[in-house]
Amino acid sequence: MKNWKNTCYVAFACLIVLSACKKQEVELGRLGELDFSRPAAIGGNFLSGYQDGALYGKGQMNSIPALLYRNSSNYGGAELTIPYLSDNYDEGIGVNLKFWESLFQTKSGLGDRTDCNGEVSLGPVKTLYTANTFADFNNLSSYSGLYQCVPYMSTGDMWNADFGAASNTRIPYYHRFASAPGTSTSAQDLIAANPSFVTIWLGMEDIYNYAINGGKDRTIPSKADFKANMIALLDGITANGAKGVIANIPSIDHFPFFNLIPFNGANLDQAQADELNGLYQLSGMSHINFEEGANGFITFDDDAPSGIRKMVQGERLLLTAPLDSMKCYLYGLLVKYVDQRYMLTLEEISNIQAATIGYNEVIMELAKTYDFAFFDADAYFSEVSSGIKWNGANFSLEFVSGGFLSLDGLHPNQKGYELLTNEMIKSINTHYKSRIPTINCSDCDGTLFP
Repeated sequence: MKNWKNTCYVAFACLIVLSACKKQEVELGRLGELDFSRPAAIGGNFLSGYQDGALYGKGQMNSIPALLYRNSSNYGGAELTIPYLSDNYDEGIGVNLKFWESLFQTKSGLGDRTDCNGEVSLGPVKTLYTANTFADFNNLSSYSGLYQCVPYMSTGDMWNADFGAASNTRIPYYHRFASAPGTSTSAQDLIAANPSFVTIWLGMEDIYNYAINGGKDRTIPSKADFKANMIALLDGITANGAKGVIANIPSIDHFPFFNLIPFNGANLDQAQADELNGLYQLSGMSHINFEEGANGFITFDDDAPSGIRKMVQGERLLLTAPLDSMKCYLYGLLVKYVDQRYMLTLEEISNIQAATIGYNEVIMELAKTYDFAFFDADAYFSEVSSGIKWNGANFSLEFVSGGFLSLDGLHPNQKGYELLTNEMIKSINTHYKSRIPTINCSDCDGTLFP
């Protein structure tokens, strides 16, 4: 009897071991034939985890490539090593789009703001840095080239050695992990690292660096230049058989940064309209007329009489516009006119839309040519704009309240990046017949209220 019991115990133990081994085989098999031993990522703001107007530690930790490869490491892949900010881990370092105020700023957080009328309201609050140099921007003497997620990096920048030079104090992020600052390029570093699987989200900065600056002193690289830069990158990283996923470019229509402030937000009573009309008539600019109610702000236009005109339907004011000055000091009405850097004209919007369509055609074509999974980010942002539900929570692209975008009105928050990561995983699984589970990131922050 005793031997029989021992035999049963041994048999039961073996059954448990075999079951565990079988489960491990099933779990490891989720990657299918994909090789995640040298995972890599290259892109701009969205892949770096930039949010709330800055790059900061927890945003990096819950960025798309960090979430994707941390998840796949459970099934036989490797994690991606990320150069986290250390000294500025919590406050972050962001590029101030109003560079004449300061080059850099902290991340934004919700807090009380007092406007020019003394009214207090809850809104995004940030601090401007007085310093222009940070220890976090010092070059790391040795770093894996598999990580090339650089805020504000265009496809031209990724082939430009000067982008990583110490002299590039405006966008110094690549300098941190350039293999040879001022000599190497981001694309070359990635190719040299011989990745096995690459997450790519490029082209947004080519277009959005123009859009967020109102097109002022900027141009959008041609479709042909964008395609050439992408082909050179893909030829290099696929030479040894690397696979990957590539995302296209969402329309500016999805983001509050370009849509929150109405072009005709100058709300006047009849007395105010009459007074402004009188002043413009005395100045010989009778083509400028105001009326009771909503009015377009005044902007510069070389083709208009006296070089100024009212903004028209379809033009966009950017979230960088000086709202206090508009509200209390007649900015955009009389004292000063809306500067080009704070708005997009119909022509500029047309340029952006045409470039987005053209770039997305290239991205889809190259995904097919190089046998990469394709993530239609533009279509997904359209879904989120209409409202989606995930894990019982509602998400939309509404500023602050939508739960998907961060406080800069342009970049997703960590919950948004989690959802984007899951969509990328679905695209990978569909294309490569893998079975990577989606993630549920309990540590990913949404909009944090004080």
